[in-house]
Amino acid sequence: MASALYKKANMATWQAAKLLLVMWLSAFSPFVVHAQTASPHPERLIFHFADSINALLGNTAHGHNIDECTTTLYLKHNMFTKRRGPIVRYIPNMPRLERGMHHYQTEVQMRIQFHPYGETDCKIVACNSNAPYLQPERFGSWGRFSFQIYQPKLFIDRLLNPFSRRNSIYYKYTVRQTMPAHDAKPTTMRVDIRPRFNNDQLAKGYADINMLTGAVVHFELSFHHQLQNITVNAQFGQEGYQQLVPTTMRTTSDFKLFGNRVYEICDIYPTYNFKCPTATLQNKKRQYDLTQQCVLRIDTTHVNLSAAYFDTIRPVARYDDAELIIAQIMQQQAKTDMSDPISLQKDSTIRTTDKHAIINEQAKDILLSSHKFNITNNGNAKLELPPIITPSMIQWSGNKGLSLRTRLRFNFNKQHNYSDNKIEISPSVGYSFKQKQIYWSTPLLWYCAPAINGKLHFEAGGGARNYNNKQAEELRHKLQGYEHYDSLQNVIDNYGFHDYRDTHLQTDFSLSPMPGIVLTSGFRYHRRTLVEWNDLAKSAGLAHYLSAIGPRIQIEWTPAQYYYRQGKRRIPLYSRYPTFIFCYERGYDLEHGDTHFERIEGDVRFRIALYAMRTLYVRAGGGFFTQRGKDCFLDYDFFRFNYMPQEWNDELCGEFQLLSSRWYNESRYYAHITTSYESPMLFLSRISLLSRIIQKERLYFNVLSVRSLGIYTELGYGISTHLFDAGLFTGISRHNTIKFGCKIAFHLFEN
Repeated sequence: MASALYKKANMATWQAAKLLLVMWLSAFSPFVVHAQTASPHPERLIFHFADSINALLGNTAHGHNIDECTTTLYLKHNMFTKRRGPIVRYIPNMPRLERGMHHYQTEVQMRIQFHPYGETDCKIVACNSNAPYLQPERFGSWGRFSFQIYQPKLFIDRLLNPFSRRNSIYYKYTVRQTMPAHDAKPTTMRVDIRPRFNNDQLAKGYADINMLTGAVVHFELSFHHQLQNITVNAQFGQEGYQQLVPTTMRTTSDFKLFGNRVYEICDIYPTYNFKCPTATLQNKKRQYDLTQQCVLRIDTTHVNLSAAYFDTIRPVARYDDAELIIAQIMQQQAKTDMSDPISLQKDSTIRTTDKHAIINEQAKDILLSSHKFNITNNGNAKLELPPIITPSMIQWSGNKGLSLRTRLRFNFNKQHNYSDNKIEISPSVGYSFKQKQIYWSTPLLWYCAPAINGKLHFEAGGGARNYNNKQAEELRHKLQGYEHYDSLQNVIDNYGFHDYRDTHLQTDFSLSPMPGIVLTSGFRYHRRTLVEWNDLAKSAGLAHYLSAIGPRIQIEWTPAQYYYRQGKRRIPLYSRYPTFIFCYERGYDLEHGDTHFERIEGDVRFRIALYAMRTLYVRAGGGFFTQRGKDCFLDYDFFRFNYMPQEWNDELCGEFQLLSSRWYNESRYYAHITTSYESPMLFLSRISLLSRIIQKERLYFNVLSVRSLGIYTELGYGISTHLFDAGLFTGISRHNTIKFGCKIAFHLFEN
């Protein structure tokens, strides 16, 4: 029957689908007997309803899709906080907490727009709160919530929906009781939902199911997300489209860590717009333009902070049982915390004092917190400063040692929140303890010529070290005759390298004449200084300074690149195809030395999103020098050894973790492929205690070919938690020579 409905829905138009929905709901009467007699499998009734709904409303043949609906939400938020110690300052996405015990109340109005390609846009319309450090942007994370409960994912990207047939292998369903019809409510059965193993992607709870249609009438589900225990209680409508989405919802979250606590109750009242926008047929030139579906991203109106505004839109009474629950929690907390002096203030806030505090709260804020400043009154110029004594990036590995890095950001927009004309400056500084070397960079990016996505990039930096081609030729000569990795590495370890410290300037201008194609051209200037300049180096024929300058051209192509326009500029969204990059660079001699070169590189990058938050990342590429001066440097753009951490999008992926830095500048060519498979439910994340700590698991497989080393392979296993990424790796080279190592990268201070 579901198959027949599916075929019928594919042939129907959007107007006909509305009429079929009412007819279809009454057509489920044969399932009454099935639901009553097949109680060991109550999920079948839910799945029949979900399959038919998705077939009926998911018909995109005429440019319509239920996923394109918009929702206006009113949020009534109550929060109890207790801060004991500064550790909560380091938790990513944690709001700044005042010391002691507090009760805050917040009201928020927002608009949410769902897109058929799985994206969700959120716009904060109004916000009023008595919490001094609670920013409206925090509630933007609610925009990731999906209120369509028959899709594979529920609420957030990380939660597998128990009401979707595709996820049935992860859940157990049992009927608890049957409730007869009364007060205009249909006959329902209560179904207990339990995950088959403990994991943050799975929820537990119960649901009340309409025994006539199979629709979910009410549910309560609990799950764990970002160190919080969350419970969602939702009620659905009785007829029409209201049966498909919650009419009211309450979410409760509880965070506890080392005596700190944040307890939140959020009541959500949505108003749906089921008049979905029609996706009109576009010409081939504009077929990837999704601007009409991304109107909330383009909306730059300011957030209304007036308390009087909510008096005109509030759908319910301002005070209800949520305040009573918070008051009871505060009283219980006060009774169990008699060691601290407590005084009750007029604002229903319990404040405590810390007799053992070494520095006051203002000093802690300056030293331990990041800060954002609006330099201009209209908010067009912003400055972001990192914490003074807490670097934003920390990583350690046996190969690279310990490194620290911090950076600040400055943004200036000519027009508020538009990227047509914007300037970004993000200088950074880092230190490698193994090298005892400071790394620095001062990139400046100016967005100009928005019609063609113009960008002017200028950067000055320094600190990197490597050796020149003259030493590489000597090294290759010494490596001849050796095949075992240990022997090759022993030659490198005992070779007396004379490293040059690089200081560089680069400028590029890039443009995108059409979606998916980016053309970049510019110049590079390098001035390299011998680190240990002495008479021995001079007698060996090494130059004290070596300089080179030359042009660089890069072509980047991503087929079928979807985008939206913000102002006149195209903002890329996604593509189902890989990105191809081709790069050519030429260098000419400056001052003394023979530093001319010509280099060609290519790179392919592909991120494949799989089902249930699984991701496969593949990167392959190669490069070679067609011309080499005896003093040039075999330095590649897409194959380099970085002592400094870059970004936090899986820092362990796309690199060779155990390969010595000396192999990166020895060969006149390279070819490599690096792969990473990421899953929230692989091995350790299925274990009860570890599932609360481990968010993702990753498998790595990397292969490299360079001249003297031959084929080199790395295998690895890694985990990702809320606070750090870690991995174990093994390297395999010629004759099965094996080495082991590990790496850990902290992201305590990065949101």
